[in-house]
Amino acid sequence: MNREYHPAPEEDVVLSSRVRLARNYEDVPFAPVMNREWAEETINRAQAAVGAVDEGRAFRMLRMSALTDEQRNRLVEHHLVSYDLLKFTELSAALISTGETVSIMINEEDHLRIQGLLPGLQLERAADLAFAADDWLCAAHPYAFDRQLGYLTSCPTNTGTGMRASAMVHLPAIAMINQVGGIVQAVGKLGMTVRGI
Repeated sequence: MNREYHPAPEEDVVLSSRVRLARNYEDVPFAPVMNREWAEETINRAQAAVGAVDEGRAFRMLRMSALTDEQRNRLVEHHLVSYDLLKFTELSAALISTGETVSIMINEEDHLRIQGLLPGLQLERAADLAFAADDWLCAAHPYAFDRQLGYLTSCPTNTGTGMRASAMVHLPAIAMINQVGGIVQAVGKLGMTVRGI
């Protein structure tokens, strides 16, 4: 029997989901005052923590300084690393899972930027991936955390949960009828932000 595939309505609109966690080790200077020695320490800690779990075999370590410009640009285009990670290639690295569903940026704005990345509208599953990696990373070395403020980050706007969830959406009809501004305002009233139009 032949069955036609009918995608869920959101699959035509939501291209991908991402949940990102910002974390810093409690005993390592934050990025603005970090030197090469401390940068190497955070890379070694992250690599050892991921390597200590069975799931860690699915990750590869990429040092930004060892990649070509083309390889770095590919990682940015696939949202596996940010442009900010490439500002200091000698001090930064990334651990990326085989299926490219988890990316751990090391020495970006914070010591660790842990991302769960999935196609379509899968924010809860992306969060599960990010939190699993988060558990591995903090097992050996505790994070900078305050009981009142939450996770401490380089930028005060990330302090607290350190989490940011996002969905990349494709809305050509909205753009064609010049209604993007109205959508941005409506979304803003819900406490959300539109970026990268």
